[in-house]
Amino acid sequence: MEYTFTKEEIQVIQDTFKKVQFTDCWKLLYDKLFELDPDSAKLFKGDIGEQQHRIMNMMKTVSEGLNNPNIILPAIQDLGKRHAHYGVDEKQYETFKASLFHALKTITGNEWNEQTEKIWDKFYQILVSVMNSNVYKG
Repeated sequence: MEYTFTKEEIQVIQDTFKKVQFTDCWKLLYDKLFELDPDSAKLFKGDIGEQQHRIMNMMKTVSEGLNNPNIILPAIQDLGKRHAHYGVDEKQYETFKASLFHALKTITGNEWNEQTEKIWDKFYQILVSVMNSNVYKG
């Protein structure tokens, strides 16, 4: 898998994020996740509103960091280790992706198109790959 993004791909990811950052996107994401996989709610301890805020901040950091990925790689790998510790599996990553894309499409409306989805799919696949790259290493 190619781990680099073109300037245009980075711009699409960053523009999409800016459009959804301060919206109900993150609530929609978790509502859809718990609809598709009710058991996933067990993975979240505490206030789901705080979790929504954390995912928004993480997505902000990662999308902004695409211009200099070496800075964000350790944080993404650490995130992967935490998710492995929580017991997140491949199926749950796919359900989360479906939930995220549902929320992004809902908020951006007609601005979400085939090209945008393709770029976000690449972004998500790379993110998950990097998260899992050091899961079983020291």
